[in-house]
Amino acid sequence: MQKGLLLPIFLLTALLWWGCSKDRLEGTELADHPAEFAFPLFNTSLQISDLVNNILEENATGDTIIFNPDKTITLFYSGDVSETKATSIFRFFENAIVPVDSSYSELPVKAPDGVTVYRADLSGGTLAVVIRNTLNEKIKVRFFIPNMSNNGAIYTTPLVEIAPGGVYITPQIELDGWALAAVDNLISFEYEAFREDGTPLLRIPPAQGVPAIFVTLQNLSFYYLEGYWGKVTYPLSTDTIDIDINQTNLNGNVQVKNPKVTITVFNSYGFPTRGLINYLRFRAKNGDLLALESPLIQEGSEIGIDFDYPSFQAGEVGQTKETVFYFDDTNSNIADIFNSQPTQLIYQVEGLANADADPSLIGFLTDSSTVRLNVKVELLLEGQLQNFSADQSLELDFAGFSSETPFETAEFKLVTENGMPLSSSLQVYFQNEAGVAIDSLFEEGPKAVIQSAPVNPANGITTGNNRTETYIPFTAERFERLRSSAKKAQLLTFFSTAEGGSIPVKILSDQGCVVKMGVRIQR
Repeated sequence: MQKGLLLPIFLLTALLWWGCSKDRLEGTELADHPAEFAFPLFNTSLQISDLVNNILEENATGDTIIFNPDKTITLFYSGDVSETKATSIFRFFENAIVPVDSSYSELPVKAPDGVTVYRADLSGGTLAVVIRNTLNEKIKVRFFIPNMSNNGAIYTTPLVEIAPGGVYITPQIELDGWALAAVDNLISFEYEAFREDGTPLLRIPPAQGVPAIFVTLQNLSFYYLEGYWGKVTYPLSTDTIDIDINQTNLNGNVQVKNPKVTITVFNSYGFPTRGLINYLRFRAKNGDLLALESPLIQEGSEIGIDFDYPSFQAGEVGQTKETVFYFDDTNSNIADIFNSQPTQLIYQVEGLANADADPSLIGFLTDSSTVRLNVKVELLLEGQLQNFSADQSLELDFAGFSSETPFETAEFKLVTENGMPLSSSLQVYFQNEAGVAIDSLFEEGPKAVIQSAPVNPANGITTGNNRTETYIPFTAERFERLRSSAKKAQLLTFFSTAEGGSIPVKILSDQGCVVKMGVRIQR
């Protein structure tokens, strides 16, 4: 299974640059003197909620972003929803040609180990009876199945007369609507036979060791089945979830606060089932497999999660019960695992019926009984972040500056109004049409130019905006080289959460950042 990519805190912020739209820069106030001229390069304003909606439109995956009532944002990385139908794992009937060697015979119901069938309402299949007369005189025979009925009437053939050496084959009947009332997993077959003078025959003798009567059963299926479920295991789900909390082209450290694995089970099996987690591993960024440690995960044991189920005793046939369970930092080592930046979750779950081995348990199944199992990784956009980089390319247009205008110096002005709890160091590489770097914005290297909004350390929520203005002087020679040749700007940013990534923060759906950049020249 290959999952699409969803974007955690740092990449959400990086995309604020990617989504820049070139507009005229209104009110830049870059020119303060008659001998100065200024023109804008770009002006952008973007809400986190708008950005997230764009991400959802561009990623057709099963992953989900949820806007919570408190405006926090949660990422859900989901695996495929596995659906295990009862009819695919519990096999009760097989095609059979059953010999009937005496006037009373029994056929064991084919059932899984530990399961005893009391009742089966059939939805399909066929039945026919073949009777041979192995005597040298006429006989009369009637065949019946006492524990198979339709609307209260048991299956019975007419009393037929068969010539010496003759064969009688009953019409093949469709079993839809018929019911089996098995006793201790047994179906009984009976017949009564009479000689030509009316004397009862206790047994039609076999011919050369072959019984005189056969019953053929083909393609039996049920729509309701009732019985005792013993302590048996059965497979439920195996899957892999791609988490992608960190993209491969990013560098840095991230600590996610309160990561969670959620297991949701929709169960319509009519008997108690315990989910045994036979395998649950996270694949770390370096490829190592890390085990989720929890008192509820002991591989090879019978410790697990008990699923809610519809009860036969409570008359809940046809209902579906939901069970939701979490692995979080209160019952597992998941917080430590996410400090290793995992990229995948791999798991295998098995079902254990009647884990307590209750000898009086009566359970049921229908032909639509299923266990639907969904496992997802839940990450609140709240955590610590240090030195994550993002590399993007922007188109540049110096058409606002006339090549005929003489000047002595140039100065770029960067204005940010940041309402997010993220700071950024920034570098811009100016490139020609071929993508070759001509110059950089900061000669001394990346510089901290976007300051985090103030954050309440108690809850990680911003308390206002932070406006910053940064001036970057250029000589006339450097700027003229850009004006004549620069067509693109490679923007490299390094993001950290408030106070250098030392405290967890929350990204809220109504947060955003305004970024303006222009240039001023002076004669």
